[in-house]
Amino acid sequence: MAINSRMAMLLALAGGAAIGAAFVLRQRNDRLHVEKRQHKTTLQAWEGEGGSLAAPAAAPRNA
Repeated sequence: MAINSRMAMLLALAGGAAIGAAFVLRQRNDRLHVEKRQHKTTLQAWEGEGGSLAAPAAAPRNA
C-alpha cells in the first residue's frame, strides 16, 4: 500500500506541529523554573534584610 503525496504531506505537517509544540512547552517550563528560582532567591534576600511577610488580617470575632 503506497502513501500518496497528500497523506505524506499531512503526516509531515502533523509531525512538525507535534515537535514544535514539544519545543515550546519545554521552553516555557524552563522559563518558569528560572523565574521560580529567581523569586525564591529574591525572597530570601529580602527576608535576610529584616523584612517579614505581612501578618494576615484578624478576622472579626463572632459573639
